[in-house]
Amino acid sequence: MKQNVYDGVGSEQALKSGERPQLGVVLTGAVKSSDKPHHSGFRRRRTPRLDLLPRPALAAAVMLAALHVSGTASAQLLLTVDHGASWDPLVGANPMFNFPGEIRSTTVSVSEAPFVSGGAQFTGPVRLSAECCKDALTRNPIAPAGLSVEVTCEFLGRIEAPAPRTDIVRPPGRPDLPTRQPPCEAATGAATVNISSAGTMASAVFRVTTGPSATPGTFIATIKGDSSLGVTSKEVFVSVVASALPPNGPFPGCVATSTPIGGVSPIPLASITPDPFAWKRATPANLARTTYSIGLGISSTAGLTVGFSGLGSTGPVPSTVSTISFTNAVGVGWPVAVRTVDSRNCAAPTQTFSVAAGETKSFSLNSASTTTLVFSKSTCRAFINLGDCWARTALGLDDIAVFSVGPFWTLFGGRMVSLSTVGDWGKIPVPNSVATIRTQ
Repeated sequence: MKQNVYDGVGSEQALKSGERPQLGVVLTGAVKSSDKPHHSGFRRRRTPRLDLLPRPALAAAVMLAALHVSGTASAQLLLTVDHGASWDPLVGANPMFNFPGEIRSTTVSVSEAPFVSGGAQFTGPVRLSAECCKDALTRNPIAPAGLSVEVTCEFLGRIEAPAPRTDIVRPPGRPDLPTRQPPCEAATGAATVNISSAGTMASAVFRVTTGPSATPGTFIATIKGDSSLGVTSKEVFVSVVASALPPNGPFPGCVATSTPIGGVSPIPLASITPDPFAWKRATPANLARTTYSIGLGISSTAGLTVGFSGLGSTGPVPSTVSTISFTNAVGVGWPVAVRTVDSRNCAAPTQTFSVAAGETKSFSLNSASTTTLVFSKSTCRAFINLGDCWARTALGLDDIAVFSVGPFWTLFGGRMVSLSTVGDWGKIPVPNSVATIRTQ
């Protein structure tokens, strides 16, 4: 026996010797051709005359045939977590966050990635481990004080009972998922699970521990699955949140406590009940929500609704920026206004936005130049209010409320915030003009 090898060069010599080049030789590197003559009773399989193909067509034929070689596809593993795919602990869906001094756990699952294996199916052990951490914003390595992560088999501080999984897609013909979970064997900081049969899923526990002095922030932990297929990894967002909002702090020094129409009401954000992050954890439905809304009173009949949502659509944004939309929800009436204030420097430039009835205005904030927001209503400066305050030419703005400074950026930072008036601000406190009372 001798072995024919066709490399696209020297085909003429092969043909002269009575040997036809065979495509299968190129693909396997070990296909044999009989050296017996044609009349021996062996029937030779007809093979394409590749020497007659132009070189580009020959290359394409080889590539297409290679795609059908059995045994070349390999399975891939998929790691998923029940919590930790979202980076915002308040308005992310099912975030993973700890208060200082506690342990929280969630499920990490490993399965064969659907529609990837091309027929190959994986069974065997998978060692799961976790590494901490990277900064969620810069992705630079960081070692947060008082924060540690691990993979184990035992739940401590379960976030919630795991819901039935609905995100698993099985290719046609694959067996149904079993109801019995494969076993889990824990080692120091890691766990080994076993995928016992093709198409099944194994699970372990991802655990986050924070010390009493853990530093607030958002970080990225990496879960790794090591198997005979190699190493598969999954990034998980882990946040440390202060156990309570910062105190309200003193009344902003750059805002007058009273105006010609009355006092300016502080809106104490630290007094929100329940605490926003405690509310987030209260139920599985809250934990899955991507918005957070509250109502804040300025007077007994008027105030604001405040809605928080995510600002970054593809990843975290700095907690030093925020985007605000302010809506004057009354159908008919005079304008209201919102103003930025830097209570550290009263001489710093401010932004003032006057918003007509039914109108919405949007703007951006930065913690370097803003510490809080002040709200104002229109009042008539004319001695006698005639003709809608003389066709509104004599209208002025007077402050009526201000957000407390302490918790402002904890709540607003890195989020989109929608503010909308509630009730008739024209009646705050009672007079609607300096000289006369006007009812809108």
